[in-house]
Amino acid sequence: MIRRLIPLVLAALMIYSGGQLFLMQQENAKAASVYERARELAGLTEEAASAEEAVLQAAEEGSQLQITVDFAALQQEMPDIVGWLRVPGTRIDYPIVQGDDNSYYLKHDVSGARRAHGAVFLDADCDSRFLGRNEIIYGHNMKDGSMFKDLLKFREQDFFESHRYFIIETPERAILLKTIGCRWGGAEPAIRQTEFQDQHAFETFVDELLAPCSFGEKPEEGCGQLFILATCSYEQKNARTFLFAVEA
Repeated sequence: MIRRLIPLVLAALMIYSGGQLFLMQQENAKAASVYERARELAGLTEEAASAEEAVLQAAEEGSQLQITVDFAALQQEMPDIVGWLRVPGTRIDYPIVQGDDNSYYLKHDVSGARRAHGAVFLDADCDSRFLGRNEIIYGHNMKDGSMFKDLLKFREQDFFESHRYFIIETPERAILLKTIGCRWGGAEPAIRQTEFQDQHAFETFVDELLAPCSFGEKPEEGCGQLFILATCSYEQKNARTFLFAVEA
């Protein structure tokens, strides 16, 4: 009797696994289509290589980056979008949203649809114009390689050293950023601090965040602002990977 049941159980498991895989593929496809729609609204038609070339040219020549995103069209359909993040050499090329809290966009995409992929979002306590002392941006570490999965690549020194620049576009300006450190750690509530008594307190805050990094460097002239990209990682319970950057 048991021998007869085993093939049935195995067949049921295969059908269930196949169904789950199908649902996951559907979910991934829906998530991708939302961001394709966002790119269409934003008027972003250039290849990733062109964007990377523009970033490197700006870094080498000190030239001014131009805003390429049509925020007026984009925000008409997706009003919570406050910026667009591009990290050359990775799949990170997404609009940034900001909600009233840090929970909503964990499970909703930029169109407001409930989605496991969530969205790339700016901390609710940060300045929506990216003018605050500490600007923290979150994204999921997705198994399909999307969202902030590629952030983990920066923990390898060779990759970090060869990919030092990325950009955030806002309706007002295009910000060229330079990485200054990367590491993993706990969820660390202190990393969300946005108010500081003075410049010395802020510099101390930055020093403490960078201290565990095994490579990278803080600018000798100090930091006017800090930008943090954060995602989940799985070295331990509630582990996070952080990439730290300053305006170049």
